[in-house]
Amino acid sequence: MKIYRLLLLISFISVFHYTKSQTQITQDFPVSVTDAIPKDYAILSYTYGNLNRDTLKDLIIVLRCTRNEETSGTISIMARPLMVFIGQNDHTFKLVKRCDFAVVPMGYGIEYQRVVVKNGFFSIELRSGYEWWNTRVITFKFNQGQNDWFLFKDGGERFNCYRAQIERRRDLTVKDFGVISLEKYKWYEFNIEKYDPSTIQPIAGFNDYQR
Repeated sequence: MKIYRLLLLISFISVFHYTKSQTQITQDFPVSVTDAIPKDYAILSYTYGNLNRDTLKDLIIVLRCTRNEETSGTISIMARPLMVFIGQNDHTFKLVKRCDFAVVPMGYGIEYQRVVVKNGFFSIELRSGYEWWNTRVITFKFNQGQNDWFLFKDGGERFNCYRAQIERRRDLTVKDFGVISLEKYKWYEFNIEKYDPSTIQPIAGFNDYQR
């Protein structure tokens, strides 16, 4: 019962964070960013960080469709484009990459969480499930020679709060999927349900929540 209450608390915190983020998004962005946003789209989330390993601050934004996103039945309308902006010396941003299929849209039972940026890498974090909670982290790495970002790793885990089990999925790497640039990546071409049963283990601290 205590673990159920804990999950409710986590859900509440997530909703609060999402609402707060939407309020923050209303702040002004440079014209170099707002002019690049397509018609019928708005900013869902944004993340600053070092994307190309220089000394300037960069920006990633994820967009949402404002035209019937919740009820649309087509991927093209429901797509959530991810846009990469590189910081310039004049404090503006330059759009250098866009991928319409890096972030899972609504309607597929997979919840977009956030984008994390760290020193030439960025990761898209997803979550899904109910009894079994699934996480997925899709990571791209900057290649300085090609001045582009390529799929680096696709991994995740799932845990069952009732059985006190956690399963780690073997991370997929370039050996599994080959060389895929950001612009050519499509989330629906990957099977994310291949978990290795041999990795089942107790959830750390689970028994503490039962007391």
